[in-house]
Amino acid sequence: MTPAVYVAIAAATIALASFGFAIFQFRHGKAKVLTWSVLSNTALVPEAGRGEWADLQVNWRKNSVDEPRLIVVRLTNSGKVELKKDDNDEPPRLDVTPAKILAVEVTFLNQGGKRAQKVEPDEVTESTVKLKAQVINPGDALTFTLLVDGQASEIDLAVRAAGFRARSITIADSDARRSRMWAAVATATGLLGLLVAVFAFVAG
Repeated sequence: MTPAVYVAIAAATIALASFGFAIFQFRHGKAKVLTWSVLSNTALVPEAGRGEWADLQVNWRKNSVDEPRLIVVRLTNSGKVELKKDDNDEPPRLDVTPAKILAVEVTFLNQGGKRAQKVEPDEVTESTVKLKAQVINPGDALTFTLLVDGQASEIDLAVRAAGFRARSITIADSDARRSRMWAAVATATGLLGLLVAVFAFVAG
C-alpha cells in the first residue's frame, strides 16, 4: 500500500473514533444528574423601618413575623436514569439556616403531569426540611415551598444517591454546555478526518 492509503486509513479511524465519542457525549453526558434551583427567595413585605412601611406588622398564627419571605426550590431529575428508593444514600434535605420555617409544602410533579401531588416531609426542624427516599423518574420534579421568617445565609439542598451527580442549576447548565462543546469538537474532528481520508485516497 502507498503512504497515501495509510494516511487515509489512519484518518478514517480517527474520524470513526471522533464520531463515536460525539454520540457517547450526546447520549450519556447527563445519564445520572439531579439539578436543583432556587425559583424564588422573595420578601413578602418591604424592609421594615423604611418610610411609610415602618408601622407595618405581620402575624402568622397569632405570632409576630419580623421578616416574612417566600422560598421556592425545585429538584429535578435532569438525567436519563430513574432514581430509585434504594439509590438514596441521603434523601433530599433543604437547609435555609438561619431563617426560621413557619410553613412548608412539598409537591411532586411527574414529567408531562398536569397536577402536582403533595408529599409529606419526613422531618421539619426550625430551619430544615427532610424528605423520605423518593423515586424520581427522568423529568420528574420535587418543589419545596417555604414561608420563613428571616433570610437564609445560603439556601442549600443536599441529596446523595448512588451514581448520581447533584448540582445547583448553574453548575448543571455549565456541565451541559461543556458536554455539548466537546461533542461539537468531536464531530468537527470526525468531519475533518473524513475529508483528509477522502483527499488522501484520491491523491493516492
